[in-house]
Amino acid sequence: MRRKPRGPFEQYKYWIGMGVVILVFVFVLLTVGKPSSPKSKPNVKKTTFEKTERAGRTRKRQKRTAAERLAEKAKKRLEREQRREERRALAGKGTTTRRTTRQTRETKGSVRIKTETGYILKGIFVDERGERYALIGDRRARSGDVVAGRKIQEVKPDRVSIEYGGSIYEVKIGSPLF
Repeated sequence: MRRKPRGPFEQYKYWIGMGVVILVFVFVLLTVGKPSSPKSKPNVKKTTFEKTERAGRTRKRQKRTAAERLAEKAKKRLEREQRREERRALAGKGTTTRRTTRQTRETKGSVRIKTETGYILKGIFVDERGERYALIGDRRARSGDVVAGRKIQEVKPDRVSIEYGGSIYEVKIGSPLF
């Protein structure tokens, strides 16, 4: 005997009934799993706290006195000052240069190190195609190249025009780039 097909209304009743049965089942599981009185709960917080309080340590940590803390702070402050003095001494010799934020965004490289004679315009030469190159230190550069954060705008017969920080200046042969 064939079963009569269900209509859409009967299917909704079936699914609503199944949902109610599942909700009742979950409610029963949640209420049965909990103890009825708070006295029957084990004191879990206290036992776990006692275990974790001394985890890995065999003796109590000794408290430092105020004088010890001040002495430690003074020692750290002295070390910081020494590092600052070393950096100032290096900066005075011209061994390192700091870059502005704009340069950092453009190049995204490490801090540039300059030598005393590193970026000097030594000469200008022309290749077989007629294009001019500037010899800066021991590097060939043409217009559009960036050398030490400075963009070369144009290579002229006796000088080079350079853009840096939004302004353009010219460097003659034998002069430093900075």
